Amino acid sequence: MLITDGLVYGPDGRFHQQDLGIDEHRGLLQNPADAGGERFAARGLYVLPGLIDLHLHGGGGDDLMDADPQGLAR
Repeated sequence: MLITDGLVYGPDGRFHQQDLGIDEHRGLLQNPADAGGERFAARGLYVLPGLIDLHLHGGGGDDLMDADPQGLAR
């Protein structure tokens, strides 16, 4: 997969507009031009490789904001 023109978060803690290649095992490619398959235009979008946003408000009829211990356990 090739993600083009995204604002990629770099090791220097800044965002840089660049292309990002991902191989079939979801590893980052040193040379984005080697990426095959799907292409995604990301101009103006932020790309944070490796970031997974686990964001929940609840489930199964429970709201995590209630801070109910039984609801949190479910």
